[in-house]
Amino acid sequence: MKCDKCGAESVASDKFCVACGAPLVVPSIPKIPQPAASSERSPVGSTTSGHTKLLKLNCPSCGGALELPDNLIVAHCIYCGGKVLLDQDSIVRETRDLQRYGELCRVALEAKNHKEAIEYCNRILEIDPRNVEAWIYKAVSTFWLTTGAHNRYDEAMEYLAKASQIAPDDGRIAEARKELTSEQAQWYNYLGNQQWEMAQKRYKIEYEYYKRLAYVWPGHNAKVASSEYATKAMEFYLQALNFAPDDTDILQNISDVAKFYDVVVWKESVNAKIRRLELLRAKMNASSRLRQLKRELQEAKSELAKLQTQSGFFVGIKINDVQNRIARLQSDIAKLEKDAAYTP
Repeated sequence: MKCDKCGAESVASDKFCVACGAPLVVPSIPKIPQPAASSERSPVGSTTSGHTKLLKLNCPSCGGALELPDNLIVAHCIYCGGKVLLDQDSIVRETRDLQRYGELCRVALEAKNHKEAIEYCNRILEIDPRNVEAWIYKAVSTFWLTTGAHNRYDEAMEYLAKASQIAPDDGRIAEARKELTSEQAQWYNYLGNQQWEMAQKRYKIEYEYYKRLAYVWPGHNAKVASSEYATKAMEFYLQALNFAPDDTDILQNISDVAKFYDVVVWKESVNAKIRRLELLRAKMNASSRLRQLKRELQEAKSELAKLQTQSGFFVGIKINDVQNRIARLQSDIAKLEKDAAYTP
């Protein structure tokens, strides 16, 4: 079988052309034997076939066992298509290029020149498609090129998914995914704030207009006239919650819009978000209050234990007061613990 791109001969079991790396017409995926210890290329011997000497080595990308002709400077793995360098000078040159591109990429990121950073990431990935750091940097830079017309969050997540396939346990990938998801929520919240500001400005203009016309309810008419912006703001806030469901600032924005624009019949999902905010606020308040009440309960119990070692008419009165205080504290703690147990 010949490669359609370069014409090099391959066998039917090859998935990629050994000469140029192009996918072959009839791909067949054999089981790839994995190296015992390291994925680095390590020649294990050589054989001859006709006048061409074959080098036995492992693919640096997938670990597949290869036999490559020694008359090539650059070959490609027949299993994964990864580049395999057979010339020592080329290996040294690409190692140097990887280091240089990596440094330039980090400088571009620090300068927030994300287009340039992506270019360097692409150069790194051309040399080393399994470079996890380059995939992460490319995801981050891609995300920060998001505009109102083109949201690139999903594209960034795809690059992080590729990095995760290479190194599933790399904590940097999870950290980047968490950071970008949080920033995505804030991006939608920002867009919602813009629409909310427009709604407020439009409301004031319309209110003055209807007031001059001596309308009985100028505020009602002004809300109706400016509700388009409020509706758009609500849409953005709800999208933001898809990425940060428990963000109380976003939930508060939803509550503010819904309560002010009572002329709009909001969906039940909006009312559910407002209830969620109330429950989350109650949970936070309960958690904070519980620490104080439990401390007071412990002090009251210590005081009661001390009084019970004493005698006298007034001691009995004090014991009764402390017992009543303990009962009230226990009742308040039970109620707060119920609020604190709320799970979103």
